[in-house]
Amino acid sequence: MGIRSVEKGLFANKGIIKMIAREYIKLSELAGIVSMSPKTLKKHLDEITHYRATPRSPILVRMKDFDAWMERRRRDSQEDPDVHTILTRIAEVV
Repeated sequence: MGIRSVEKGLFANKGIIKMIAREYIKLSELAGIVSMSPKTLKKHLDEITHYRATPRSPILVRMKDFDAWMERRRRDSQEDPDVHTILTRIAEVV
């Protein structure tokens, strides 16, 4: 089953298959895929590997570069104290 067969399916209307098939994705398209605003992504461009052929061309990002950036920003829930622990500490002080 090639890309052409899949494009005729359920996801073809949103163009998701076409974006996944490409290695480089426009920042605006990436924002839609990952449910983040383009403004937020632009704010973090100094941390995300990206490409731009000319100052007026669209910003391009490879999904694997975005995934690497997200992994670097990952925090385990064990690193953050839970609400119960915080309230217990406050109660001990009072």
